[in-house]
Amino acid sequence: MLIAGLTMPAMTSLMAQTRDIPSILGEYTGVLQVSSNDLGMSETFYDITMELKESAPNYAIKSEEIDLGDGIYVPEFELDDVNITESGNGYQLTRIGALTVHIDEIDVPGLGTITDIDVDITLENGYVEDNVLTLNLQAATMVWDIFPLTIYIDFEGGLPTSFDCDPVTNLTAVYTEECAAVLTWEAPSGNLFNIFRDDILIKENHDQTSYTDSGFNPDEAHTWTVTIVCDGGGESAPENVTLSDGCTPPIPCNPATYLTVEITTDPCSALLTWNAAPDMPDAKYNVYRNGELIKSDVEGTQYVDDDIEAYVEYMWIVKTICIDGEASGPNWTGSCYVEQNINELVNTISIYPNPSNTSVTITADNFAKVEVYNTVGQLVETKTDNVVDVSSYNTGVYLFKVYDAGGNSVAKRVMVTK
Repeated sequence: MLIAGLTMPAMTSLMAQTRDIPSILGEYTGVLQVSSNDLGMSETFYDITMELKESAPNYAIKSEEIDLGDGIYVPEFELDDVNITESGNGYQLTRIGALTVHIDEIDVPGLGTITDIDVDITLENGYVEDNVLTLNLQAATMVWDIFPLTIYIDFEGGLPTSFDCDPVTNLTAVYTEECAAVLTWEAPSGNLFNIFRDDILIKENHDQTSYTDSGFNPDEAHTWTVTIVCDGGGESAPENVTLSDGCTPPIPCNPATYLTVEITTDPCSALLTWNAAPDMPDAKYNVYRNGELIKSDVEGTQYVDDDIEAYVEYMWIVKTICIDGEASGPNWTGSCYVEQNINELVNTISIYPNPSNTSVTITADNFAKVEVYNTVGQLVETKTDNVVDVSSYNTGVYLFKVYDAGGNSVAKRVMVTK
């Protein structure tokens, strides 16, 4: 003999109340579990429909044909003369005796083709509670009148829910460039809506016919559901929309922030430190000095520039390296001011007049030469004469770097006017 599949859960017996039996009639769609030791099978089937219907003088259970695979099936049947009685919080279904269904021919694995057999279908147990129908059925026959064959069928299905108001229409969903999901739908004005993502409520009593959802993994498929909150407190039938292709968010290209430069002397060097570009933890950077790229592909958020001179004004810029270019970031301007040792040159040097719009004269012991630089560190001219004609210079501040015969130097600023 064959062993039954599922066992009915225990049901608490409560005092029967007068209820409306026709309210439980209808089609129930659910899960079917089939087992048979003789056939060596245990299978689960979904979206199977059974109908509980009126059939004078009582009721009937009508089943669609159940295809069990491998040529085995339970034919369509209608189990009539079913009695329904109140029991606990639900209804008990009973039927005395078996319904005989004739099958002309069936192929059974291990047994071959069997013809002209009668299958007896028995209702072992049935119950309806909270719009859920639970059935335990048994289908038994004798193969060649010598081999008993029994299949146990356990069904649990739900009755379609009745709704208190009409659903939304034309529900759509699209991804934005940032991979947020924008939902739109149509519904009469004045309604409130409940919004679900993957069967989880994410927004309750929403008062617009559009909603933007974010904070989910865009690489996976997601389903959104929208229902109307009905006037009586219930909900409409759900409307669903699925985005199954996933979404790849754009790769950000953000600038670094808050650049600081710490200058040290003897020798001059500059330590650049900046904050990383937001949302780009693995970003690399290009470092520019006075508009010239001095270091590319810098990892981290620091760089030491040790190729600077004293008394020259520099501007550093840090730019984030992006897939399609750079994101210009912060800049910092400064110079390296070196405190020279006191020597003869410092004690004797003099440059006058200052300011000047014609020429300046340099006096110093052991004067050798002077180098003149503009404010961006460009060499204007070098002279071995101690008189420098500045009449052709543009208005501004210039750095006069004076050398003595021993190679010592002192820098002085000179203002040129017009």
